[in-house]
This record gives sequence, structure tokens and C-alpha cells, in this order.
Amino acid sequence: EQLFFIPLMVGIILIYDLRKDRIGQILVLLSASVWIALSLTDYSLAAPAIPHAESVVREIFTLNLLICLLIIVSIAFYYSRLAQVQQLEIINAKDHAEKASLAKSEFLSVISHELKTPLHGLLNYIEMLRDSSVESISEGEIVEGLAESGNSLSLMVNNLLLVTEQGSANATLTYSEFAACRPLQEVASRMQERVRQTDLTLSVPTKTEQTIIQADYQKLEQILMNLVDNAIKFSQKGSIILDYEFITSSESGEKLLRYSVEDQGIGIKENIKSQIFLPFFMHDSSSKRRTGGAGLGLAVSAGLAKQMGGIITVNSEEFAGSIFYVEIPVTIMEKGISRMEPAQTKELTVLLVDDHPVNQKVASTMLKKLGYEYGIAANGEEAVTATVSGKYHLIFMDIQMPVMDGIEATRQIRASMDPNLQPVIIALTANTTESDKNACFEAGMNDFLAKPITKSAIGQAIDKWRNEIPELS
Repeated sequence: EQLFFIPLMVGIILIYDLRKDRIGQILVLLSASVWIALSLTDYSLAAPAIPHAESVVREIFTLNLLICLLIIVSIAFYYSRLAQVQQLEIINAKDHAEKASLAKSEFLSVISHELKTPLHGLLNYIEMLRDSSVESISEGEIVEGLAESGNSLSLMVNNLLLVTEQGSANATLTYSEFAACRPLQEVASRMQERVRQTDLTLSVPTKTEQTIIQADYQKLEQILMNLVDNAIKFSQKGSIILDYEFITSSESGEKLLRYSVEDQGIGIKENIKSQIFLPFFMHDSSSKRRTGGAGLGLAVSAGLAKQMGGIITVNSEEFAGSIFYVEIPVTIMEKGISRMEPAQTKELTVLLVDDHPVNQKVASTMLKKLGYEYGIAANGEEAVTATVSGKYHLIFMDIQMPVMDGIEATRQIRASMDPNLQPVIIALTANTTESDKNACFEAGMNDFLAKPITKSAIGQAIDKWRNEIPELS
């Protein structure tokens, strides 16, 4: 008689806590069946023959009642604790949501400011060029201002795109050959106008012997751009020194290229050194902060260095400046003079495929400056038609275009032409995610360049693939 109370209460708990739990339903039905069977039994027939029957029944009833009360108290305690835990979770979730909302608002505010500032400069300098009555500033100063604003905007947009890809399993490296000092020279050139507006000086290596290496130039340049940008922001005066050297890893013994960016700025507090490479971390996020930025540069740079198999470290003391080191494994190709531009130009014909008239003008001007013959196609269909003639040795292919996109155009070119007469196809696009890059390579493209591009980047890409063109090898 005692046992049916326990499965009954356990069944009720399971049904209440798990709602449609079958075991709980079975226990309740079993207990109810036992209860009904016992109720239908006529104990009065046997009671006269059992000594002390009434006291035994009373003891059994009392014991069962105590068991039920114990179970009920346990249930009440369990659900009171559960309610407390749920209430605590709700409070934590609310706090987390409020903090996330505040962080999002602060981030959007900072990003809005950082994007609008260079955009404002671009639009105003363009307006000055249009207004012939403006005499207080020369055209050369306007052009430098446009370049500086454009570089700032490009750096911010690239960092925003790259930070969304951090940790991607599909990250790929695009190798090319270049002089070890070239990324430093390119970054210094692009940052020169910003430096001129401050009390800073920017120095780069002047080594006559330049070593040619093989690495991912675009990622390396992005890292150095972020580090130099960071040095300018946190320095009021003094020098920013860029340098490089080759070292040997003490652990693996492999050859490493170590770039350094040294400044004489405000330095880094010891208690925040472990946080500076986190996304969106800012030394001061208030509206009165002295420096700009969105807290992306160092995080992006650390991620890119990791993708390249390297690391970024920093030596710094508060008010005593900082030195950032970038160490990456590289393949040393040769020693000699850096090949800034291809040695042969007239024999190679380039097809530029882009649907935007401004992009066509910009890229075609660069090709003309480099001395190449070129043609223009406004979409993938025109590119396929133009390529069949066999006139073009190399194609710069945009991805998103009307009529036919660059991916499909590349597939058709690869399928329709003789394997021995295939042109080199290089993506030239603003679609820069890893999935975009993988789609380009899967379609049959040889290389990938991200917009905006420079004349040196185009020249370097052509020089890299020159020997892969059958007619020129």
C-alpha cells in the first residue's frame, strides 16, 4: 500500500517538469490502477481475523501521509530554486543585452565618425577642384588631400571587411615575389601626406641591396598600414622608424622576416597590453578622446599575421614609445635590385573587363602609364568574345557585372580555348571575402587583386605572371 504513493508523486513531478513525459504518465497510471485495486478490495472481510487491524491501517496511512508531505516539500523547494535560477538568468540576459546594445551604439557612432571624416574630406576637396574661384589652396595640395582621405577611407573599409573574416577556416594566401623593403616604401608613400600634417618624421630603410622574397603582399601591406596608422595616431612628435631584418626562429629554425614599426608616442599601459589586439578595443572610447580609429587595426593585423603563420609582438612602456614587431615565415628568392616595373612591356596585351566607366578610366590610365597595349570589355559576355580571338595575353576580370559575371566568363574562357593558349586571368574586384576568392580560383582564375588598386600593384601582378603566358615564356 505504501509503494503506490511514491511512483504516483514521481510521475506527477515528471509530467509537470517535462510536460509530456511518457515515463511519468506510465507511473501515474500504474499508481492509479493500484489505488483503484486496493479501494475495491473489501478489507472488512479479513479485518476480524487480523489483530490490531485498525492501528496497523492508521500507521500505514500516517506513514504514507508523511512520505507525500516530504515529496511535496521537496517539489516546492526544487521549483523555488529553479525560479531563482531562471530569474537570475533573465537578469543576466537583460544586462548582457543592454551592454551589447550600448556597445553596438558606441561602435556605430565611432564607425560613422571614422567613415564620414575621410568621406567629408574627399567631397570637399572635389568641390574645391570644381570651384575655379578657390585660390587659397593649390591643386597639388588638393590632390594630396584627396589621396590622404582616400587612403584613410580605404584602410577603414578594409579593416571592417577583414575583421568579419577573422578565424575563417577558408582563409587563403596569395603569394607573389617582391623586394622585402617594398611594403615599407609603399606604406610610407601612402602615409606621407598625413605625416606632413604633424610634427612627425617617417623614415624607411635605404639599403642598396634588396632581397626578393615570396609572401602574401596584400596582407603584409595591410598589416604595416595599420601599424603605421596606429603610430601616427598615438604620437605627437618625434620619429616613426620603419625597418626590417631577417632572423632565424629559435624554435623551428626557419627563416623569418621581421618588420618593425617604432614610434616615440604615448606608449601602452602595462594593464592593457593583453587587450590591444582584441577587436574594437580602444584606449579611450569617449567623445573627448585625442586619437581617432575604431579599434580594428591591431586586431586585424594580428589575425592576418596568424594567417600567414607569423605573429605580432610589442615592446612598450607608458610615455616611452612603442615598437611593434611583425615576424612571418618567407621564402627568399634572390638578392638584387627590386623589380619595380616589368622589364618587357610592349609584347604583352591586356584585356580590362569592368562595367563601371570610372573604373575603366582609372585602370586603363594605369596600364597606359606602364606601357601596355590594352582593350576594354564592359561585361563577361564581351570578354569571352574578345578572348576567343587570341589577341589578349592577360585579363583583369571584374566579378559583379551585368549580362554575364566574371566567374561565368572565366569558366567559358577556360572551357572554350586550347589549354596551351590560355590567357592569365586575374580577378580585379571589390568582392574581397574568402568565399569570393575561393570562387575565383575554382572558376579557373590565376590570381586575385582587391580594389582599390594602385599602378604598382597592377605592374607587380603582370610581372609575376609574365612567365606563365605560353607565348612569352
